[in-house]
Amino acid sequence: MAIRLIDPLDTPGWDQSLLDTGDWAFFHTAAWASVLVETYGYKPVYFVSFEHDKLTAVVPTMQVTSILTGKRAVALPFSDWCQPHYSTPDQLEKVKREALRYGKYAAWKYIEWRHSAFATQESVPWRIYVTHDIDLKRSEKDLLGALGPSRQRNIKKAIREGVSVEFSTSTDCLQIFYRLHCLTRKRHGVPPQPFAFFKNIARLILATGYGIIVAAWYHHRMIAASIFFHFGENVIFKYGASDRSYQELRANDLVMWEAIRWYRDRGYSKLNLGRTDPLNLGLIRFKRDWGADERPLPYFRCDVPTGQFKRQVFSNNRAIQRFLSLLPISFLRALGSFAYRHLG
Repeated sequence: MAIRLIDPLDTPGWDQSLLDTGDWAFFHTAAWASVLVETYGYKPVYFVSFEHDKLTAVVPTMQVTSILTGKRAVALPFSDWCQPHYSTPDQLEKVKREALRYGKYAAWKYIEWRHSAFATQESVPWRIYVTHDIDLKRSEKDLLGALGPSRQRNIKKAIREGVSVEFSTSTDCLQIFYRLHCLTRKRHGVPPQPFAFFKNIARLILATGYGIIVAAWYHHRMIAASIFFHFGENVIFKYGASDRSYQELRANDLVMWEAIRWYRDRGYSKLNLGRTDPLNLGLIRFKRDWGADERPLPYFRCDVPTGQFKRQVFSNNRAIQRFLSLLPISFLRALGSFAYRHLG
């Protein structure tokens, strides 16, 4: 089996090749690669193999070159998870060896892989998150019945209060969403991604049929919204935002429920709710309340020069987040525009 290095943006029919594998992963698509390349200038280095023109292995990485954080590979930046596609464990090991060989040639500090498939007896996790999946192959009645009692009450309340839900892919809707995104990131003490990132999402993902915005409106005002990406039969919840002054209307719950119904009715099979820090017990409870299956999501960092795996030294960022939450949104936007390119 020969391992090749490709750029999916220069590979005609790349997304169709992914679909033909039956192993659907949105983050592998050329659309997502385009967003990362055009926003941050990362270099795609995808390790693949073909057999009789059929894709048999894929380990996508992006080379991040930064004066602040060094030169390294991430699979993939700003992607909650990024599973490899492979046929046998031996095949995956061969791809990993080739990635390390190339990494030495390219002078990478490390390679970060974001999936449990990279776990071995030697591969100590850099960090472990959790992730949640909702089975959409159930009936609407069963999906509703699997929700926690508070979720069911909140959905009914939002409807009773007159909250409506709109499905959109428009740039105008995305601009309004971005205002909520900035408010939400400030509340959490985290800089927002630059608007250029979301403009590229609108142009390269939403406009090409790979995602939707699900927005809740109240008296002609957007009060909550989420962005979902989809590919093959799978969906991922990527970004959520809301106006806290309308929190009592429980619009976030209605947005999630209507998205579940929308994707279920169109034949999708699984909705992933993204990654969660295991210390964020409130968010974990929220995701469990949707009848989701929970599983660990380890990240691995392999030091390229030595081939050894690293473990993150725990750091508490709450003080930093509290400080950032006090700063004006204009400053946080400028900070995000500068920092995210280096943090990918």
